[in-house]
Amino acid sequence: MNLFFSYLAVLLFSYLIGSIPFSLIFANIIKGVDVRQEGSGNVGASNVLVTTGKRAAALAVLFDITKGFTAVIAARFVIGPGFPEIPAALMAILGHDFPVYLNFKGGKGISSTAGAIIAMNPYVFAVCLLFYVGFLAVTRYLILSSLLTLAAIPVLFYLLKDDPWYVCFAAIALVIALFAHRDDIHRLILGNETPLGASLARVV
Repeated sequence: MNLFFSYLAVLLFSYLIGSIPFSLIFANIIKGVDVRQEGSGNVGASNVLVTTGKRAAALAVLFDITKGFTAVIAARFVIGPGFPEIPAALMAILGHDFPVYLNFKGGKGISSTAGAIIAMNPYVFAVCLLFYVGFLAVTRYLILSSLLTLAAIPVLFYLLKDDPWYVCFAAIALVIALFAHRDDIHRLILGNETPLGASLARVV
């Protein structure tokens, strides 16, 4: 298989696997809930947590993480390490955000981004997890903590002198996340976003 078709196959595979709506699937299987009709209406793990509970949300996060991870590993195996991993990871994130199976109305891509980072550098992911917990403890907002953590990732890749393409990936992923969370950011600015405690009180 020549290089062009290798890239095409990997990108298509990454997008299609990214498009699988695990949040919708697990919420429906476990609680019979269609998350598109509940809460924020978003097909993402945060909405599953609020509308369905911790078990479905945990499974959704786990399987959404595998999207980004699988895309990076597939690109690395089929084409090679470095640059090929970047478009594959981005396609998995875009598949999650704009899934072909759901008329291009999906989630926000945080877990899929995390999966890609795990495949690229698990040490960066471990540090980011600590950052996320710290941000969450201070801000009490899931969305804000996620975005702050994403903003730190390009810096971490740079400071660790990792593959420069990973820095580019992290920067692009941050831009995609900011676009996907534009409504959430607006609610945060207006003070209308629900903090962690209130969200958990609805499902505990």
